[in-house]
Amino acid sequence: MDTNIPNPDELEQTALRIYFVAFHQVLNIIDDLLNKHQLLRAKLDGRSIVAISDAENSRTTEDNSDDIAEYIRLAQPDLQLSYTLIQQSQELGLKSIICRESPFLLLLGSDVRSWGHDKDFADLRTIDAGDLIKVVNAIKPNKLDEKFSNTFNALRRGRNKISHLGQFRDQIDPIYLLDILIDQYRSLYTDRTWIQDLLLFESSHRHTIFTSAHLSDQNSALSTYASVEDATTLAQQKFLLGASKNCKLYRCPKCHSGDYMGLEMGIGRTLAVERRSTKASCLICLEEFSIKYRQCIFCRERVAFIDRGGDEDMCGYCGEKWRDHQP
Repeated sequence: MDTNIPNPDELEQTALRIYFVAFHQVLNIIDDLLNKHQLLRAKLDGRSIVAISDAENSRTTEDNSDDIAEYIRLAQPDLQLSYTLIQQSQELGLKSIICRESPFLLLLGSDVRSWGHDKDFADLRTIDAGDLIKVVNAIKPNKLDEKFSNTFNALRRGRNKISHLGQFRDQIDPIYLLDILIDQYRSLYTDRTWIQDLLLFESSHRHTIFTSAHLSDQNSALSTYASVEDATTLAQQKFLLGASKNCKLYRCPKCHSGDYMGLEMGIGRTLAVERRSTKASCLICLEEFSIKYRQCIFCRERVAFIDRGGDEDMCGYCGEKWRDHQP
């Protein structure tokens, strides 16, 4: 009997940990740029910082466009590292799916005579990465789509160039990698929720040793998600939160108590409100709130007001307390 036979849950958790390390790296690169060039936020629906930079260079001689292009150029080594981590997380994610059916399917194509008694499973030759999607599609009722398959194969070829030659001549766009990461989670983890996995990742990070764990986890997750909002579409945000397509997203009074981290108006929206609903739950802290609808005196938006208890309601968009503006 072979030893160290892989466990599907452990394999999945390893894949997710690498996934979130890559996600944070890519997000930090985007966030640093958006903090310096805030006008980029309004242009990201085109889903390409590189394309924006090239277009700006063709229309203007302002220093801003040159800064963006230079920033992307200097970020390439870090983006290449993220690129390889994404590919590794995809490969391990696929292997965890196969392993859940049977870990011995990972040995497809290997020489049975090499298995032997008390052999370490990790020392055996496992299935070639190029065949992983074929095996997954053979054992899963819902097959992986062509978009994911093409992306996986492209990443694998690119990773090989980076790993074996230490270089990758194509310019990597961080928004392109962020979109890959979101689509990857959608394809591989259909029975999980991204925001809750982010909380699990934050709770197992080394910084929890020095902080109040539960509060730190939620704060870190909200801070990360606030950065995600700047760089993603509304449809992507709802998917990452596990919210329905038809809901509206507002600020959570509990997560934003004390004007948490000074987040800008409309940022950090994790409370999913279904149309005409009088109740809603935050998708980070899971707290449930009563909902009222009226126009906010402060931001002038007609939005949901969240009951904070007593006679105090909070505008779900700007965070202003309704009681504070009563005559």
